[in-house]
Amino acid sequence: MWSKYLYLSICIIVLTAGTSLANTDVRIWKLKSGEKIRAEQMSYDRETGEVILLINDTQQRPVAFDDLSPIDQAWIVEWDQIEQEMNVLIDALGGRFEHYVAEGAAFTTDFYVYFPSSCTATNKRPMLILFNAGGKAARYMKKFIDAAELHNIVLVACDSFRNTDDNPELEGEMRKRFGELLPLIEATVPHDPKRIFMGGNSGGAWRAYHYSAWFDRPWAGIYANAGWLGGYKYYNEPYPDDMRIAMVNGNNDHANRWLERDGKLLMAKGNEVGLFSFDGGHQPAPPSTRSKALEWLINEGGDYD
Repeated sequence: MWSKYLYLSICIIVLTAGTSLANTDVRIWKLKSGEKIRAEQMSYDRETGEVILLINDTQQRPVAFDDLSPIDQAWIVEWDQIEQEMNVLIDALGGRFEHYVAEGAAFTTDFYVYFPSSCTATNKRPMLILFNAGGKAARYMKKFIDAAELHNIVLVACDSFRNTDDNPELEGEMRKRFGELLPLIEATVPHDPKRIFMGGNSGGAWRAYHYSAWFDRPWAGIYANAGWLGGYKYYNEPYPDDMRIAMVNGNNDHANRWLERDGKLLMAKGNEVGLFSFDGGHQPAPPSTRSKALEWLINEGGDYD
């Protein structure tokens, strides 16, 4: 049976600091030339005015700020303000945001860590390793900081991992990279080794699912936002059992076509699956839904040293 934990959160998106974290959603951008681009915003340089759009999670398209429609320019400015406010939030919460460079035998990988304010060198906290479909590790992790602080979760976000359209060569390289990176994360970041979680959005959730099958650890669970296993060709992977898996999808997400099939497969492996729905499409969950999913995922209530 599905978990009894089924949540519905209605998110009304308005241009205010409290709800605009959806600025990374895929949307239609309109240029003054009349061209329309379906993409998500990857970056914005205030000095040069260059905006980088990400098309289909893989193709980067530079666009000049002045070439965008007025509503898109307002969207860009709003996102930039939120980024600055999130940096202030980290300081206000009292946690620590740190950047590491992991040097393995074949790969050098940047990763970022948020330690909640209650975390000390001797604490054993749940650790959530995050993957972003567009490769924007640090920016993606910032969305989770409020919930991590509330539920005492150490966050780790990894650069160099992004959607590849299931390209075997690129995915093989990333798999080797993570094989080098994971032990370095475990050795560097204080955490409870029995409470390691992975997660991400879209292709980031896809990656978390697959890495749980390909890397032998006592994985505690997965946060899968707008994700899927990748179709029937991935149904025979050795997914572990005894995990808690939070499937967090918008009610209009195209990934819902696979939700029931994927859920049944994962439950047949001996995992517990919780469904968390919100009003939206293929996009990051709103803060309230994300927090509820993480609270359920870590089964809050355990003892901490």
